[in-house]
Amino acid sequence: MEKSTSEHFGPYEYTNQSSIGSMKLQISTGDTFEIKGFVRGISQTYGPFIFTNGSRVTIGSSEYKVIRGTAALKIKTEIKTKGLVKIGEKWGTPEEKMKVETLTSEANTGAPNIMAALSDFKIDSPLPGMRDFVFKVSVHNQDTKQNVVYVVVYGKNDMFSPPRRSAWPLAGDLFRQAGTRRGSLSPADITKDFASRSDAKGMKFVLKPNERSSCEAAFPINKTSQLEAWRGQHLDPRSIFNEIYLWLFSSDGQLVFQKQYNIK
Repeated sequence: MEKSTSEHFGPYEYTNQSSIGSMKLQISTGDTFEIKGFVRGISQTYGPFIFTNGSRVTIGSSEYKVIRGTAALKIKTEIKTKGLVKIGEKWGTPEEKMKVETLTSEANTGAPNIMAALSDFKIDSPLPGMRDFVFKVSVHNQDTKQNVVYVVVYGKNDMFSPPRRSAWPLAGDLFRQAGTRRGSLSPADITKDFASRSDAKGMKFVLKPNERSSCEAAFPINKTSQLEAWRGQHLDPRSIFNEIYLWLFSSDGQLVFQKQYNIK
């Protein structure tokens, strides 16, 4: 067996003693079995080994499973009668293989490869009597093509009543579009009807291949609730945002990245 291989061998019919590459197996005459395993850097001969049905053996960091007798004959029969084909390390129908290949292709060519992060959390007072919860938004296009993404940051503290909840950018528009009176927001709320939205998509970033971009953002630390369900009620001054959610959406509204931050 060559090193660095992940091939599937068998089922085979052997007589007395046979070998695959440098790995030798000693078996009983006429036994039928399969060997499945991953080999990395095996250059010496191991064995001989005598296996029983369904047994496993570990050689270095690689594990092999041996199926003998009727189990292997059943697999061999199914491969022949059902026209099974290899799908990775497993057997399946041609239709199943086509589905796997289609999903893999869509995964490789669909959503943009974008990374993002929040940092530099702090409380700032831009004007006397006002306070903001400030943070830095950074995005990085790791694709070899230009991508357009929309960033939404959602923050809340539900440990107090009424809760403190906000979103960036344009919290009011995001909450109205989601149809929430309580400031509850999820990626699904933003994805729905994404194409028909105007300003309630998030902050737009147009990124060239491998380009990085960042900006400063903030949630207002209001003294009274601006949410419809509790409008005008006083917010506890200790209820600073302690759960922050970062969501990135593609130009067609797919959620392509998300991350949660717990602030203490």
